[in-house]
Amino acid sequence: MQLQHQRAYTTASARLATEKVRVLSTIERLSHLPVAVAQQPDVQRLLSDPFDVAVQERVNAYLFNVATAAEASILYVLRKDALAVASSDYESGNSLIGNKFAFRPYFINAINQRKAHYFAIGITTGKPGYYIAQPIIVKQNVVGVAVVKISLQSLQNQWSNAPDQWLLLDEHDVVVLASDPSMRYQTATPLTAALREEFKQERKYANQPLPVLPILQNAAIAEAGLLQSLRSRYVQHSTPFTTLDWRLVKLVDTQLIKRTGIWVLLTMALLLGVALLGLLYWRERRRKQRLGLIAAEAERVNILNNQLQDEVTERKRAEADLRQAQSELIQTSKLAAMGQMSAAIAHEVNQPLSALKTYSASTRLLIERSRHDEALKNLTAMESVTDRMASLTGDLKVFARKSDTQQSVVALKQCLHSLVQHHNAPLIAPNVPIAWVAPEEEILVVGNQACIEQVVSNLIRNALDATKDQPEACVELELSGKDNRAVIRVSDNGVGLDDNRIHRVFDPFFTTKPMGEGLGLGLAIAHGIVEEMNGQLRAKNRTDIRGAVFEVTLLRQYQSVGVA
Repeated sequence: MQLQHQRAYTTASARLATEKVRVLSTIERLSHLPVAVAQQPDVQRLLSDPFDVAVQERVNAYLFNVATAAEASILYVLRKDALAVASSDYESGNSLIGNKFAFRPYFINAINQRKAHYFAIGITTGKPGYYIAQPIIVKQNVVGVAVVKISLQSLQNQWSNAPDQWLLLDEHDVVVLASDPSMRYQTATPLTAALREEFKQERKYANQPLPVLPILQNAAIAEAGLLQSLRSRYVQHSTPFTTLDWRLVKLVDTQLIKRTGIWVLLTMALLLGVALLGLLYWRERRRKQRLGLIAAEAERVNILNNQLQDEVTERKRAEADLRQAQSELIQTSKLAAMGQMSAAIAHEVNQPLSALKTYSASTRLLIERSRHDEALKNLTAMESVTDRMASLTGDLKVFARKSDTQQSVVALKQCLHSLVQHHNAPLIAPNVPIAWVAPEEEILVVGNQACIEQVVSNLIRNALDATKDQPEACVELELSGKDNRAVIRVSDNGVGLDDNRIHRVFDPFFTTKPMGEGLGLGLAIAHGIVEEMNGQLRAKNRTDIRGAVFEVTLLRQYQSVGVA
């Protein structure tokens, strides 16, 4: 019995230490939230102007997101007069907004910049929790209080499923958590009338009667000794919380100690007899096994040596084959790239040359027949064809050589607005106008205006090509700013991008257009230009409707002496 009693005490001490850490971590895990809320600029603005609806909505959304991410019970902000002006439960029908909490000690302590930790049952939700409050200080003045409510329900659920009896007592010896829910809100010692009146004023335990828990009065202290402890139904083990002024109690059932002691004694006697009988048998068997293991080990080492030699030979042969295959693959890739590029260039150049030949013959006949207006139109068309050939060769030169264009500060909204006006001119895009969505303020970025116009023009041309067969074609250019970034988004309602090949859209000579309509260099060039400006170019499919979206992200510049 003494052995089992000591073992139970040792086990209880270890479990107490573990559960103590769990309780502290549950409470202290969210202790930083009020400090972060108190320093949030919108929270401080709301307390200076509580009637600003826009700020209040932002603060409520911020509190909801923070409380949800941190798994906090509730997170709210009080004015200096204790009125709740924002709360993470603002969308619930029982929100704290509009209630006053001047009677709560955590508010009084926080306003006076003292430690504001407090356990109580919520007056609106009826759910218990541990409150931590932090004063909100603006220009060395306390303007409000940020409060987080931490639910202890997870501990309650864990203890309810555990075989042990656990009690968590606060500074007034009131049981705030128990593995047996019927023991909650009972006291280890009788409460005075003055203390009960104080609880009533603070609404600390709502309307709980707070009776005395008999088993704590009769539980013997573990250090009192075996015989005295076994006279009671439970043995009480406890450990204090120095930072919380609380106490964690583990109740050990003495009947388990008695039964376990007897069974352990009988089991040990039986095992001792079996051990004595089996000792001689084990020693003889051990000697025979040792001899067999030595022989088996020698055979195994011999087999492993042979296998190792075979693996070394096989690996050398595999490495030689791999080097040969790699060499052949590199040569094949070079030939494939050269063939693809040559075929694409030959096809792209051959078509304009054929057109020039046709136009020149037609123009000669028109001049001979004195149809000079029609001949002039042919010359204009020939000029367009030559521009197309120059564009093809220009793409190749741009792809082969990096640009050394100097970067400066660019007024992005003004730049894109001019670009949209050009594309929306009747002679340029009479059937598919570009929808332009821009913020009210100007957005400055670090880059090169000509390069930005080249990239966006290329994306718009691709979008127009993708929507040319759509009955209700739509191409949208959108500019937005977020934090230190500016985002240019070009979207269309065309056929979209193939999910299996979307990762290759920026590869050189890769194109989804039919033969003769592109070399596949436009997006590769645009991607390189954006990267030179320390930006990003990404492609994806639209989620609302069918179509593709290309996003250009550039570094934002907030202040500048001159704008390009």
